[in-house]
Amino acid sequence: MQDNSRLIFTGNTEIIDTSLSIYSYNDRERPNFLGSFGLTKRVGDEFIPDDFIHEQYLLILEKEKRVLISGCSHKGIIDIVNWSHPDVLIGGFHLSKINGSAELDRIADALSSHKTFYYTCHCIGEAQYGYLKSKMPYLEYLSCGKTYYIK
Repeated sequence: MQDNSRLIFTGNTEIIDTSLSIYSYNDRERPNFLGSFGLTKRVGDEFIPDDFIHEQYLLILEKEKRVLISGCSHKGIIDIVNWSHPDVLIGGFHLSKINGSAELDRIADALSSHKTFYYTCHCIGEAQYGYLKSKMPYLEYLSCGKTYYIK
């Protein structure tokens, strides 16, 4: 696929234009990484825990707002927010396997330390979303068919 002219291979940072950038943050430490939760990658004949070096984040600068689009946030939602300092984050939180209010309280406290509005989806987990929502009024669930306007 490397010879395909339609593909653009990126490093840790790819500046598309003045308002669009892609980041992988592979050069950053992940002190709040929650683990791969059984997701693996194949290295040779072995399956090892995935390190998610393929995961990327799109930063959109629009009307003085920093909007970050994340997929599942496998690298850890706290670290991703700490690295990018978005005004708005749209993406999964990858928390569906987290049980226990102590860990969710820690996540809510860390995310609340930023002036970020969060729209989360698919991999947060219903119970986890409900718990975080009770602690974070600036958290909304984004599902298929919903429309939100970022002001």
